[in-house]
This record gives sequence, C-alpha cells and structure tokens, in this order.
Amino acid sequence: MEKVAQGQACAQALRRAGVAEGERDGEVPAPQSFEFFHALKTLGVPTRLVVYEGEGHRVAKPEHRRDIVRRLINWFDDNMQ
Repeated sequence: MEKVAQGQACAQALRRAGVAEGERDGEVPAPQSFEFFHALKTLGVPTRLVVYEGEGHRVAKPEHRRDIVRRLINWFDDNMQ
C-alpha cells in the first residue's frame, strides 16, 4: 500500500517526465528505468523513454550527448511556458 501511495505522490509532483538510459548502465540498471517509466505511464504521467545503445551510466558518444541536449531543450520549450 505504501508503494502505491509513493507512486501516486510522484505522479502528482511530475507533470511530464523523460527517462534517458544507457543500455549498459551499471549504476541504474535498464530494468529499473523500465519499471520507473512503466509506473509513470500507468499513473498517467506523460513520459518518454530513450535507451542509448552501448552506453553506460555516463553517456559518452557525442551523437548521444547531442541528442540528450536536444531533448532537454525541447522538453523545457514544451513544459516551461
């Protein structure tokens, strides 16, 4: 019951969310990010999940880093008006 209440509180606090995940992330394993994404979707929070192939916790490939920056800028443009 407590986990459900925590999830609902999280959903109320988050209007929108994005989850970026390195495929080989050892700090936050991909299944944990998938669960978080699924929980937010289940609670009705508009969210997106992006998994960067071959990346770990620190996304290193320049094209992936540019994609993250582009997505962050778009998120702020869409949600902070």
